[in-house]
Amino acid sequence: MAIYPDQPPRAYIDAKVVYELGSVWQSSPRAELQLVYERLLQAVAAAQAASPSPASVTAILAAVRPRAAGQSDSPDELDDPAVQRIASQVLTREMLVALTPPTPGEPASQLLTRLSEGTAASLLELKMRSAGANAKTLQRTKEIRADMEVQRQILLASRDTAGDELEDLADRLLIVADATASRISLSAAVNPAAASRPAEAIALDLLSRPADLAQCDTGRLFNGDGRTIYGYLAHLSDECRFPWRAES
Repeated sequence: MAIYPDQPPRAYIDAKVVYELGSVWQSSPRAELQLVYERLLQAVAAAQAASPSPASVTAILAAVRPRAAGQSDSPDELDDPAVQRIASQVLTREMLVALTPPTPGEPASQLLTRLSEGTAASLLELKMRSAGANAKTLQRTKEIRADMEVQRQILLASRDTAGDELEDLADRLLIVADATASRISLSAAVNPAAASRPAEAIALDLLSRPADLAQCDTGRLFNGDGRTIYGYLAHLSDECRFPWRAES
């Protein structure tokens, strides 16, 4: 064993790693980045010691491991005790990706994979995070969407034509939302911060214009409540109809 002097202290290394994480997930608050770092550290430490990961990490890795293991040329190898011992010390790129938030601009196919593996709550959350929404905006959007969903279900149960009327509202609302996303994208030269975090900029823009959203509700399905109509847009995003960014 050798001791090398003048090495950076642990606190410096931790701060440096969190700083590097912040350069990737620029819209995430420091507290969230710290949690990501701790989760990665727990997974790495468990792999080095060939010991079980903490429950919060194991639940995520369990969803990814079968797919990674399925890439083996010989399935019988998985029953070999020696292979199993080695497997417990292996962290693939897929596993590490599953332990971290979506990166800005992450392809929709990868977001769908995360959702199908149960490593994220909803496609809405994944899309907004990957498009730069911060935790406060995301939480507000989810709460508004939940309130809207109660009204939507009551509407569907009480009116035979509700489905068609909601679809008409969706068409009008998506025109406004897509136009807002395109405007923010085109403003990159004068407002690069907004363009680099489109979901955050789009959400704040729409929430500041409830009257414009209300005009989409010509059938008064939601009584012209712009806030509720914003929640319906979140529902449409969960149906893969709005990506919270300008589509190329």
